[in-house]
Amino acid sequence: MTRTFIALPFAVATTLCVAGPTRAQTTNAPPPAWLPVDSGCRSLVLSAALPSADPFRRGSLAGRAQEEGALGLLDLLLCKPLAPDSARFWRAEVRDAGGPQPSISLGLGEAGRWRIEAEGERLSSGVTRVLTPMRSDGRGGFTLPQGWVPGATTAAMRELLPSLVPVELERRRGQAELRGRSMLGPHLQLDARYRESQQSGLRRFAAVTGNGGGNARAILLAAPLDQRTRTADLGLLHAGPRLQLRTSFYLSHFDNSIDALSWQTPFAQVSGWAAGTGSPAQNRAQPAPDNRFHQLSLAAGYALTSSLRLNADVAFGQMRQNQAYLDYSAVPALLAALSVPLPRPDLDGRVDTRLLSLRLAQRSDSALRWDARLRIDDRDNRTPVDEYVYISGDSELQNAAASSARRRFNVAPGYRDSLYALGAGWHPDRRFGIDAELAHQAIERTASARSDNREQRLLLKLRHRVGERFDYGFKLGGADREGSTYLGSRDFVESHSPEYIATVPGTFENLPGLRQYPLADRRRHQISGFASFAASERSRWNFNFGEVRDDYRASEFGLTDSRIRHVQLDLAQGLTQNLWLNAFAGREWLDAAQRGRAFQGGANRLPQANDPNRNWAVEHADTVDSLGVGLAHRAPGSRLRLRADASLSDAQGALQVATGSALTSAPLPDTRARLLRIDAGFDYVLREGLEMGLHYRLERFDGADFAEDGSAPNTLANVILLGDESPDYRAQAWLLNLRWRF
Repeated sequence: MTRTFIALPFAVATTLCVAGPTRAQTTNAPPPAWLPVDSGCRSLVLSAALPSADPFRRGSLAGRAQEEGALGLLDLLLCKPLAPDSARFWRAEVRDAGGPQPSISLGLGEAGRWRIEAEGERLSSGVTRVLTPMRSDGRGGFTLPQGWVPGATTAAMRELLPSLVPVELERRRGQAELRGRSMLGPHLQLDARYRESQQSGLRRFAAVTGNGGGNARAILLAAPLDQRTRTADLGLLHAGPRLQLRTSFYLSHFDNSIDALSWQTPFAQVSGWAAGTGSPAQNRAQPAPDNRFHQLSLAAGYALTSSLRLNADVAFGQMRQNQAYLDYSAVPALLAALSVPLPRPDLDGRVDTRLLSLRLAQRSDSALRWDARLRIDDRDNRTPVDEYVYISGDSELQNAAASSARRRFNVAPGYRDSLYALGAGWHPDRRFGIDAELAHQAIERTASARSDNREQRLLLKLRHRVGERFDYGFKLGGADREGSTYLGSRDFVESHSPEYIATVPGTFENLPGLRQYPLADRRRHQISGFASFAASERSRWNFNFGEVRDDYRASEFGLTDSRIRHVQLDLAQGLTQNLWLNAFAGREWLDAAQRGRAFQGGANRLPQANDPNRNWAVEHADTVDSLGVGLAHRAPGSRLRLRADASLSDAQGALQVATGSALTSAPLPDTRARLLRIDAGFDYVLREGLEMGLHYRLERFDGADFAEDGSAPNTLANVILLGDESPDYRAQAWLLNLRWRF
């Protein structure tokens, strides 16, 4: 598919101001970073775009070609002192007005004293076109088309393919921010910021019916997205000669306007479903709940001596979530048969956070330097733990028996992460330096398969410059992580009733010997380095490499080994006096190995879970190649500037599967993702302050993923898919601009 549009920007630039001496200059206070300090603070760009008719798009260029007909764009930048020789100023900037991703920023202030800024922008993730039989009301409700006849599988749904309608998945984000700063005294500063962001559009959602006992069915929905996050930050900063102190208060509120998603069941009655729960019975689920977070923090830095400094950070926060629960089921018959109601109207979730960070560092004119660090991050989960007799997938009668598998306790995971580190370095001069750091990390967890982990890390760094043309450096590191006894069934045992656990042979749910890789014993080795060589004033070569290898030595099943490697070469070369070449080439390797054992539930669980003939193993091998080249030509005093850049990124993935004699497997196809970008053009100075340019831009993406390619809505028997495939697109544009400065 090809996306083409032509943009004709006409830029008219007007000199608004030439700043004279300001108060910032007389007080030695720097102007705000966003206030241009030269007379180039002005531009006006008007653009017209003619996009292709097909609105499907992905990528940055294709994202602009989203609508039928012409697309008008406006870029504007203005700034000016409020009066001659005044430190007070205003600033306004508009980008991509009329386009798919517009932004605006406004500012007012007095350099070195105060400023107020306001910003707003709108972004889009791009569109993916999918197919679905469900009809949406736009508020989280989905119904089946009229005349729908349920089927036990997708193959039995004769109305599925004829009833499909196209839907475009897209995430849109709007963001607005207001911030201000004021100097209350020579060493006292007040900062304030308020930000509001909103996400809207459509996203994938897996809507499940059934209880998972061999009778689960699902349909992927194009679910509405309507979320808002509001944050506020107020801080007071004292910056003295020896003491720097900042206290701040942070507040965050997340609101989800979609309180519930509900859908009619497209599947017919399946064995194990309670009577009356088949189509067109309703199913319901709750998306991300409303929540809030607030935090009070204090940060301080104090120069104990001219070479010894102490930094400290302390923060106390609290997260709360009290979104009202949905009922156990959306099916009236199942609600009427309830014998045990919800234990509470909402979760009443609460997590208290505490953070302590200390650092003592010595820096002096001597060659030796050192620092010591302590960091404690604590999350105390105070959410009440209750027993819930839930209904799974709106498909079964409530089972309130003491030994029921549906009697479950919620868990309240928390942790304390403690880090202790000591570093030392020797830097006899600017050409040579060697550093070392020894660290110990201890993590204590609740409601986890492992109650604690301990890791020791050692890192060595060296950098050396030889002469004026060559320098190199490298890093060597190692880490060893271990922990307490691994209890893979802990979550299973703690979340079910004791009466039910007593009925489970073997009292496990996960495979014995399976280890979660963030908790498993791990030995890590890493190395990286660089070398830089300036062959001449017009030639420079840079080379870097690295490898990180993880060995999960005690993991019989799960991730057992992983390795990431990379190499890259960069070149900057002057071909002639006025022609420059920049190029790079690199490769990244990502390898991993994992093992597992396939077994069923019920009566087959124990025999199959102990059968090594049901083992399987997967070797992951991914490579990413990156290539790029750029040419630039500019002669001193010439009116013409030429530039051309091209880059290619090519990712390949391969999976090798091996199984025991009790299992069968087929080879899995390789995956690929390739992105080509080209940007070439010229700029020509018509006269002083007036220039024009012509540019061509191309972006092309090709992908292949067996998990998506060829997946029609009825490809799977028990799941109705959305029928989307790996994205392939081509977007191109010709850009003509005229810029006037005086």
